Amino acid sequence: MNQYVSTKLPKSSLNRDKSRFIGVYCAGKIARYDWRHNMEGLDRGRLRALEEPEPVATDILYTGPFFTTCDHACTHNNGDHGLASVNPAWPESGEQLGCITEPTPTHAAVVGRSLRGISLADVVVVYAQSDFDTAHGTHAELGAARAMDKTVIAFVDRSVGERVRRDTWFPLALANWTIYGKPSFETVRKIWYGVE
Repeated sequence: MNQYVSTKLPKSSLNRDKSRFIGVYCAGKIARYDWRHNMEGLDRGRLRALEEPEPVATDILYTGPFFTTCDHACTHNNGDHGLASVNPAWPESGEQLGCITEPTPTHAAVVGRSLRGISLADVVVVYAQSDFDTAHGTHAELGAARAMDKTVIAFVDRSVGERVRRDTWFPLALANWTIYGKPSFETVRKIWYGVE
């Protein structure tokens, strides 16, 4: 069961148009067996195929992040941001390590795509897990979302220990809502439309 904790006054949910999509950006580290795969409409195959914002449910528009993946985990090394497996000693070289042979986006392109996805979103969702203290890119995504006046919902896994919560108080404080439990689009809908 999810426990809802509002850390800030949410944007008004009165009179929200239920006939339009809710744009959702799912911030966070990208992994081979990713938490996003368990969200409605985002199984592994579907998420892997997305390259642009696209409806993934009757009322949810997934705005990012978009990442390249294979079944060998070639794109899930530290610093890859799930886009391609490049030589970590010199990422701008584009030298490929693994089975992905498509051109590697530059770091600037990755940042640009992420910021575009956040700007198109109504809601930014983050799932803080036991490694949240090392999710520096996610912390930046949360700051960008708040600067763009997006509704931010932080789902905090029960595996997050006191040390991680203490070390990540600032990025977690950027959330309009903090929920102790697993992320779901159903919870996003409830918060967005003001149903509790």
